[in-house]
Amino acid sequence: MAAAWTLAFFLRARSIAFEHDTRGYIWMAQLMTGAIPEESVPREVWDTLFSVRLAGYPGFLTPFTAIGLTGEGLRAAVTVVQFIAYVASVVFLERAVVASGGRRAARRISVALLVLPFPYILVVEVLTETLSLALTLAVTAASLLAEARPAHRWRWYGAAACMAGMAVLIRPDNPHVAVIPVAVAGAHAWLRFRSGDARLAGGAGLTAAVAALTGVVALAWRVPQFLMTHWYFGTGNLDLPTSSAVPEFRVGVTILKWVTGVGDVSGAVTYRNPFLTLEDAQRYGDGILRWYTDEPVQGLALVGLKYFALVDQDAPYVYNTSIPDGAPWWVFVINHALVVLGIAGAVTAAMRFRRLGPGARAAVLALALTAAAWLAVHALPHVEARYGLPALTGLAILAGWFATRERLKRAWIALAVTLVLYLPAAYVLSDWLRDFRTG
Repeated sequence: MAAAWTLAFFLRARSIAFEHDTRGYIWMAQLMTGAIPEESVPREVWDTLFSVRLAGYPGFLTPFTAIGLTGEGLRAAVTVVQFIAYVASVVFLERAVVASGGRRAARRISVALLVLPFPYILVVEVLTETLSLALTLAVTAASLLAEARPAHRWRWYGAAACMAGMAVLIRPDNPHVAVIPVAVAGAHAWLRFRSGDARLAGGAGLTAAVAALTGVVALAWRVPQFLMTHWYFGTGNLDLPTSSAVPEFRVGVTILKWVTGVGDVSGAVTYRNPFLTLEDAQRYGDGILRWYTDEPVQGLALVGLKYFALVDQDAPYVYNTSIPDGAPWWVFVINHALVVLGIAGAVTAAMRFRRLGPGARAAVLALALTAAAWLAVHALPHVEARYGLPALTGLAILAGWFATRERLKRAWIALAVTLVLYLPAAYVLSDWLRDFRTG
């Protein structure tokens, strides 16, 4: 199924020329390997790219551009590597869950992750999401193994820290990946203390040590960023020379969601904030972030709509040659059935928390902490469907854990009623948001 999804999406994507973010990453890699001269792209474009893009993904592309790959050949090579990275990370996670005492759950979780179509939409794109997702799953697996095999704890936490630092170098919205090893260590330490197996000070010390290790390794991974900016600008910088956080937050007040068009649908197709008129936005000007304090209820509603828009794959493809009028029906059903099953898994885990094994309880706590970090990062900026990939995979993990034959047999009536009520409601909400679409 994984290969079939990838082939289907590759055949669709191969006809679309590299545009926008993809083209920028490729240009950066080509310039760094000498594949194209600097004069081939306007200087102001180079300045923008090296100011707002981290070194991680262009660095990943440099081996491909160094051997002269372009166009369809480059897409095919990157697709193969990203496909292997994603599938390998799922297998790694399965083995870690088995080592943590969840043999039966491990198989269901890996099946859910491998048959889910949405990761493969990104596997065939020359973009950062697939590597980010693969590293997220691998960091989770290494962190679980650190606690499942205490004799090799620091070896596995070191591996987790290394991969987390790599993830943060690839995408600026990946801080939640660095939270994972700390959350796993803290959850296990807290549960050991609660059961009387360890002192609180010892657990706190271990968690602090994991946090320090992750932070130091993540900082070390900023050396390529320093070298890249020093090479281009003549002055090294460990972070982005131009921070996009505040501008993104401002845009996130007026624009709820963003879809990228190519060809005849050139540029951005935006979903505007349904609670803010154009006149009010102009009145606020650069102080538009005050809208959240002036309209706190509507502000909270906007954040909630962003979270819905992150998981609602109404425009599942990154680059669109026509404006999508919602997802195909089968994509919509898979998408929102996953939401229902994932939430059912979360509710079941919360209700049965005390009856879960220690490994499962720690995993639930760590997942909750990581989810909170991810939600915090995405509360204020605008969203795109691809930004919701971590949430969809998290829901797939919960759905896979939940979907035992016994649970489905007991809960099928409740699930059926929920689906009958939720699917139309989700469709209506998704369709209503498209009423505020521009472009």
